[in-house]
Amino acid sequence: MSEGEVLDRLVEFLNVLLAGISVFFTIVSAYVAAMHYFLRKERFIGRIAAFGFFVFMMMLLVVVMMGAQQLHAGLIDRLRELQSAGGLTAAGKAALGNATAGGQGYSLDGVVNLSLLVGVGLTIFAIFMITFVSPWEDDDARKPK
Repeated sequence: MSEGEVLDRLVEFLNVLLAGISVFFTIVSAYVAAMHYFLRKERFIGRIAAFGFFVFMMMLLVVVMMGAQQLHAGLIDRLRELQSAGGLTAAGKAALGNATAGGQGYSLDGVVNLSLLVGVGLTIFAIFMITFVSPWEDDDARKPK
């Protein structure tokens, strides 16, 4: 696999990452809308089922992204092989720089991965709080008097 092919795959990885983020926001938005319109009136078992499905979907999304991350790591390893075999172009060096820990002790790719996992964890916690802890007004309480 040439450097150009590796860089093409890395750019395509960004599209996969953005698609995963859009799916994430779609799932969260749909859950919040469902919570607003009918889940808040459900019995406890209904809320458990809805929250369980939400967590299942989030974990499925995390597993898919972890698989993409492994493929990404393989592409970065290929860039390292190409670098040791004779050098890289400026684009290859930039892509390799994103994945290499600099003087700060972290790589840009690592920050993205950590941010995604922390974001999913915080979102699951927030949805849990909305579903089981936070009080919801009923429709009568919202009507103007």
